[in-house]
Amino acid sequence: MEIALEKIGVRPWLSIPRAARVLLLLVFLCGLAGCGRGKGEVTILNRTGKAIVQGELKIGDQIFPLSKIEPGKSQAVSFQSSHCGSCTYQISLTLSDHRQTIDSIGLVRRGMDYHDTLVVERKSLSLESIQNAPGDTNHFAKGSQTKKLKWIWLK
Repeated sequence: MEIALEKIGVRPWLSIPRAARVLLLLVFLCGLAGCGRGKGEVTILNRTGKAIVQGELKIGDQIFPLSKIEPGKSQAVSFQSSHCGSCTYQISLTLSDHRQTIDSIGLVRRGMDYHDTLVVERKSLSLESIQNAPGDTNHFAKGSQTKKLKWIWLK
């Protein structure tokens, strides 16, 4: 029996310590499930009536500076969701009239592709989200979320 197993290549697998075999199996299954994959694009749409003159978007440990966004205009940011165990969109904005806000919304997890829009208004921040497994364009989930924004005046 052992000779037959050696001929089909099972013997080297059995000679690996059990803990290492379990770890290799978990890495393989994680790869199948898309744990190390996932990307996204989020568009920030300015509907405040004022220009966004300074801003930053943080998704987990990824930080994206935002350039000036005129009223009614938008800016897109591409990111890797594979870096997120469970991340939110954290946004920091300064308007041309010296109002500033910092807030977070949504949830980004590894193993998914995201096609999201953050809509910034005078009184609210909204997220419109479309998610799908990497490479799967036939099945997707949609969701939305809105929360009140609090602005502070800078002098």
